[in-house]
Amino acid sequence: MLCREEMLSGRDGQPTVEEIVDVMLKECCKQNVVYKMEALQCAASILHSYEIDRMKNITDILLPVLPQVRIFC
Repeated sequence: MLCREEMLSGRDGQPTVEEIVDVMLKECCKQNVVYKMEALQCAASILHSYEIDRMKNITDILLPVLPQVRIFC
């Protein structure tokens, strides 16, 4: 069985990807803006890799922070 399939199933007492994502999204709710942005980047990478849709969660976390974040083009 491939690693991806193992992660999705949460076999042998290991957490599932959904459980890991839940914990990662909790970390994204921390107050420190720099930490929050790093946690969001990590969460986005996992969400993209496993094709998990948590757009509502990400939006709820990100929108209140946007006025505090400088975006450099």
